[in-house]
Amino acid sequence: MVKAGDTFGVFYSGLSDLQITRIKRYMKQNAIDMSRLEIGKYTFSGQYSPVSFVSHILDGSEKDFARVTILEGRSIYDIDDYLVKQ
Repeated sequence: MVKAGDTFGVFYSGLSDLQITRIKRYMKQNAIDMSRLEIGKYTFSGQYSPVSFVSHILDGSEKDFARVTILEGRSIYDIDDYLVKQ
């Protein structure tokens, strides 16, 4: 989970020193700016090359969506109550 003010280092947990070195080298060679991370949740599974690892992060955090049906005739207060419960 990336929170406000976190740096790219939050993604290094669970990686070996060799993997971290390869990722840093790739980012430096390709002038990739990771200073502005999107706040949110990132899920990693399996093996990643430095290219796919950085691409996964640049794609942004996972989005949570919910389908909401607002019935005709409901007041804003009814809608507010419904959304709060969801």
